[in-house]
Amino acid sequence: MQVLCDFGADTTDLLVFNNGILKTVAILPLGGDDLTRHIADSLKIPLDLAEDIKRSYGQVGEYSQISGEKEILIKKESMYKPIQQKLISEIITDKSQNICRKLKEAVEKNVAGEKIDSFTAVGRTVLLEGFLENLESVLGVPVKLGRILHPDFASLPNKDRNLTGQKYLTYVTALGTISAALRGAFVQNLPVGLSSPTITHRLFRRVKEIYQEYF
Repeated sequence: MQVLCDFGADTTDLLVFNNGILKTVAILPLGGDDLTRHIADSLKIPLDLAEDIKRSYGQVGEYSQISGEKEILIKKESMYKPIQQKLISEIITDKSQNICRKLKEAVEKNVAGEKIDSFTAVGRTVLLEGFLENLESVLGVPVKLGRILHPDFASLPNKDRNLTGQKYLTYVTALGTISAALRGAFVQNLPVGLSSPTITHRLFRRVKEIYQEYF
């Protein structure tokens, strides 16, 4: 069984494959915004400031090893207030472990005891320092970071500025899935008379048309 986990802002998508065929899709009501809100509530700060702190100082793991002397300054109302970096890491680690435990419950429910051959995670949340390692520890299986390797899709933001920023991040999982299909059995089992470059070009053109029309 292969599992693809897409951590979004407010939901996390869990896709379970068996020999490359999609078997189960589960949508979990948790995501990166839960971390942001937890930081905001714990430190009594606005959400936008909490998001900045998460991206700049977010660290999941052994916060006990962070020196209590390490501080950052945050602007609260009209004053700057020092916050221990250790405290920030403690807040983020606590919520991250909670998210990972809920994810494990969903995985066990949807995989139903089957052996997981590969587990791939994507999304901005998994880029937090130590998050993947924490997820791997909670799940008890190796976790790898998903990447788009197909040059047609990896270069999309450079070719069309309409596909940059949040739009690219929102649909990056779909692009990665198509990329995997182009590298895998789909390309190897083309009908006689059709070459893979032709199919690749047509798929790339169609994906671009869809993006331009809807996104």
